[in-house]
Amino acid sequence: AGGGTRAVTAPEPGSKLFGGRAAVVDLSGRIASVTLADAAQNAVLGYAGAARAGDSRLWAMAVMREYLDEAKAYAANPRDYKSRARDNDMTFADLEALAPVVQGRQPMIVAVDSAVDLRGLIRLKTDYNLNVIVLGGAEAWRVAGALAATNIPVIMDPAANLPGSYDDLGATLANAAKLQEAGVKIAFYNPDGGTTHNLRLLTQQAGNAVAHGLPYEAALAALTINPATMYGLGHRLGSLEVGKMGDVVLWDGDPLEVTTRAVAVFIDGRAMSMQNRQTRMR
Repeated sequence: AGGGTRAVTAPEPGSKLFGGRAAVVDLSGRIASVTLADAAQNAVLGYAGAARAGDSRLWAMAVMREYLDEAKAYAANPRDYKSRARDNDMTFADLEALAPVVQGRQPMIVAVDSAVDLRGLIRLKTDYNLNVIVLGGAEAWRVAGALAATNIPVIMDPAANLPGSYDDLGATLANAAKLQEAGVKIAFYNPDGGTTHNLRLLTQQAGNAVAHGLPYEAALAALTINPATMYGLGHRLGSLEVGKMGDVVLWDGDPLEVTTRAVAVFIDGRAMSMQNRQTRMR
């Protein structure tokens, strides 16, 4: 009812750097609502990664590299790998889950904010030829050129401008505009309440990015075609073209304004009910 048609759902990392596989789903409420299973792998570095690796960022990166190395060896010859003696506690299920990542067939979403950690992630992508997506990127504008050169997109909170830790001291409302100007593909998310509580406000956040320098068309792309492309679904979703899945939202005004609302939502060409708990209570 807020104008969203698809979402990415992913488990959060627990005690390890990796959380598990994410899926793209539609918000129709149908039983068969999975658009793309195994859409991405979910991981953390930076402060959150260090907290899972003895409070050491360097050790977190070392652990990440060890997992990727072992996953490459496993993917190359699973039978031989299983027969070898090993001195690590990595499960075969974990290594099998990482195989599409190290083979470049599946993106890895990495939550990271600081410019220093982003530089480390850029090196990781280059060394392992990974398909990496940054989640957060509060200081991404500081390394925008390097991100663009290595084709690393950023899923960001356009309203982030107050530091919450040493990782995001450089947070700025101009982040989206600076990244787009440098050629970085961007998309938006709302981290409030575990990333979903106020997801309906995403268009308003995009409007804030426009107010701080992001071109209007770029803001619309960050809500539509850009995230579809990040997950390899640009040929099916994200724009109004013949042959694509019919996700269409009609608004009663500028969708990036706070006073407008979605008046009709179509998913796969099917009209969705605009009823929700709030409308029923009213």
